[in-house]
Amino acid sequence: LLPNMAAMPEPGPSDDESDKEEDQASELGSLISFQNLENVVKHIIRKFKSIEAYNESNEAAMRSLKGEIELRATLTGLEEVISEINQRIDQQHESLYATKEAMTLAESAVEKLKANDAQIEKQLESVIKEKAVQDRMIRETQDALQDKVSLAELNMFEAKFAGYTTKSE
Repeated sequence: LLPNMAAMPEPGPSDDESDKEEDQASELGSLISFQNLENVVKHIIRKFKSIEAYNESNEAAMRSLKGEIELRATLTGLEEVISEINQRIDQQHESLYATKEAMTLAESAVEKLKANDAQIEKQLESVIKEKAVQDRMIRETQDALQDKVSLAELNMFEAKFAGYTTKSE
């Protein structure tokens, strides 16, 4: 029985269906095994991890560069600093000029004061000499007056004494 059955056509699917089954079987045969698929996925994951690590290191480098760039002076920032420094320099030049003028005025005032001091010292010397002359004159006048006072006192004394004496004496 069995050998006859093999010769007989099987009741079942028609030729179209058998073609479909053959196509599916050939498609399944062309598929890779689960283990191979797992290895491919692991390989892809490893590649993505290395690419992800590379991207993270690049992002970290970019963040550090961005921070450094932010810390560095920009061109407009430098221009602002330059203009501020130029303003300060101009103010310092004006201050220096004003100080030089003040020094010149102070020096001329010192020279005038020195001249006035010399003139006052000369006047003081002449006043001292004049005072010495006047002091000498006053002393001489006092001496002369004292001499005259002494004579006057003597005359008065004599006059008083003369009043006490008799006419014969």
